[in-house]
Amino acid sequence: MNIGAVEYKLVTYQERDSLVQFLQRPEIDALFNLPLSQRQESIFAHVDKRINTNNSFWVIAVLNEQIVGCIDTDYLGIDEQGQKSVMASTLAVDPAMEYERIAIGLGYTSMMRAIRMFGAESYCTDSWEGNIPFRKAMLSIGFKEYKCFVDNEKRPQGIRSVVYQLDLKSFVPTIGTKWDVLSRRYLETA
Repeated sequence: MNIGAVEYKLVTYQERDSLVQFLQRPEIDALFNLPLSQRQESIFAHVDKRINTNNSFWVIAVLNEQIVGCIDTDYLGIDEQGQKSVMASTLAVDPAMEYERIAIGLGYTSMMRAIRMFGAESYCTDSWEGNIPFRKAMLSIGFKEYKCFVDNEKRPQGIRSVVYQLDLKSFVPTIGTKWDVLSRRYLETA
């Protein structure tokens, strides 16, 4: 799928090393509140175990044959509300790029793939407590704050993870928002 000159696609094993190199770049690694390089699981292992499995996948944004963004999506199973649920995480966009546009393209591509692949009814994503721009963006799209908890594997001590959830069965993008415009463009080209 293309939006403008940016292509959004699933990662293949041939692109695995390029994705690992993208996530290892210092300016990308620093985007995470515990940098990926400081986590118990290596960046390579984090990428490798989610490529073309039955329960997870990576979406990348590519511009001029270079990865400029990524997101991974994992099927979680049936949640507390009885819905098929997925978790999108490891959202990263090259700081030199237009973050919002690429992040929406990645998120929407991930969401549509999760619906097709898993029959997803609930789409979750996470960030850290205090990431106000991300929180505002999620709430403006229609996500609800789902839970907040200590996650010592992903966050530094004293920083909690926040999960945002979108009910896909009742989700209708607000007309005129960037999400709506990009998602309609996606549907026209998918």
